[in-house]
Amino acid sequence: MNVTLTVPPEMERKLKQAASQIGLSHDSYIVRLLQQELQARATSGRLSAEETDLLQQINTSLSTVEWERYRALLAKREEESLNDN
Repeated sequence: MNVTLTVPPEMERKLKQAASQIGLSHDSYIVRLLQQELQARATSGRLSAEETDLLQQINTSLSTVEWERYRALLAKREEESLNDN
């Protein structure tokens, strides 16, 4: 199958540079990227319920109270006044 892609010049430059760094033609490099993406999509649906739950927890932002505490601790660190309290 032949596919023609139109990409911005900067992306083309980056693709060619990345391909040459690993000794591939830019065409081969793009095919490899597409294969990796398709494989990742195929395996991403295979997470266990526990893994899905953990990923949701990881991607959940801190509460307002937790952010305030975090910022207070950062300020103490900057002031070099952290202690056990």
